[in-house]
Amino acid sequence: MAEGMTKAIGVASDYSGLVDLLRARKESLGYTCETLDEVAGLPSGYVGKLLGPGMVKKLGHLSLGLMLDALGLRIVLVEDPRLAKKAVLRSQQKSGSRGQANAKSDRSFTQ
Repeated sequence: MAEGMTKAIGVASDYSGLVDLLRARKESLGYTCETLDEVAGLPSGYVGKLLGPGMVKKLGHLSLGLMLDALGLRIVLVEDPRLAKKAVLRSQQKSGSRGQANAKSDRSFTQ
């Protein structure tokens, strides 16, 4: 792959999926939790709490960036056309029901 080109590692649609991808990347690089702690500059034992089966801790604004850097990753958000269409439809339905509710409440004041 040419320099500067990106390689897709996987797709996650929720927090659990993101953690699964980070865990898989750690393993593909041959890192132990302890090694990743050290490379990322996290306290000893922290990665095990983030990526371990119990996920005792959650990724935060600092640990996420450190973890991504240490694993050579960046997050890219892409639009899923099917989900985007559903989101627009839900938004229109909510707007329509709010408009009906507002019209009903407006009528109650004028009666």
